[in-house]
Amino acid sequence: MSKDIQEAPLRNAADDIVHYLSEVHDHMYHLSMYVKAQEENKAPLYQWERHLGYPALSAAVSKLEKAIAKFRPTRLLPEYLSVRVARATDFSTGVSGAAVDVLAIVNKKTADYMDEMETSTLSEETKAQANSLITEEVQKLMEHSTRAAEQVWRATDMLREGKEGPTLAKDWAWSAAATFMTACIAAAVAVFVAHIYGPSGLALVTGGHNNDMYHQVLDLVERTKAVTNLTGEIHSIKLQEVDQRYNNLAALSESHGLRIDNIVDALGPPNAQGTYYPSTSKPADTVCEARIQKMSQDLSLQLKRQKEDMEMMRKDMHRMDIRLTSGIEKAKKN
Repeated sequence: MSKDIQEAPLRNAADDIVHYLSEVHDHMYHLSMYVKAQEENKAPLYQWERHLGYPALSAAVSKLEKAIAKFRPTRLLPEYLSVRVARATDFSTGVSGAAVDVLAIVNKKTADYMDEMETSTLSEETKAQANSLITEEVQKLMEHSTRAAEQVWRATDMLREGKEGPTLAKDWAWSAAATFMTACIAAAVAVFVAHIYGPSGLALVTGGHNNDMYHQVLDLVERTKAVTNLTGEIHSIKLQEVDQRYNNLAALSESHGLRIDNIVDALGPPNAQGTYYPSTSKPADTVCEARIQKMSQDLSLQLKRQKEDMEMMRKDMHRMDIRLTSGIEKAKKN
């Protein structure tokens, strides 16, 4: 049996993964468009129209899970996987962006709802119905978004592993997005449910038990703590990467400086006219000098941008930690 025939099932599995990644990406895009459309209507959270695309999203994720189970990355050539990895990375980035957009809007609308309910003139029965509806919908969003994102990242990891080999450090951008998304969901739901129902608890949905509600809130809070710690570790890794890039640029700048010094030493002292050659400077000499100056300016600008990016990253991480800590503390107090 030829090698091509042996690899055929694995190639089909890789192609299936990319195909179902595309399906999941499309359904997540529709979910994002649905949330944005509801936000533009400026309706309260409990008056949003029901989203009907969850079953299709769930089915696409299930197909992706089956394709992942069939794939074995170690038997395929890296050249074959390169295109698949590039497409999978695009899809995973798109799913991450859609999930973050959805969560940002829902998180804001949930906070607005809690503020409005404190001064609302609605009856207690209407408030209870709204609370139950919102909790159910947020649970659906949490379940389907996290499951879709998890499988998308898992599939991309597997394809990337087949191309580059096992590695302990995953790509920081969508690993951080995954952790941030999970933390936002857990924090938003925990704060909302604890605020609405209190530690004594009511049912998450009609017919539930108080004790189940209490333990689910506690579980969400504990998961939020764990994810927050992991977020800090991932950002620390990113800061180390930025520091390493800065050190590399600094070393490159020093190397250029030494080369220029060596050129000057090789030319020796200038003559009485202050030049290194008996004839007058040629236009080419002026062009070369201008290029050297431009290279030096570009290098300085890159170093400056790296410093600014590193400072902004530290500030963003600090603000994120403050927001997450504040949300957890508020959930505990309520």
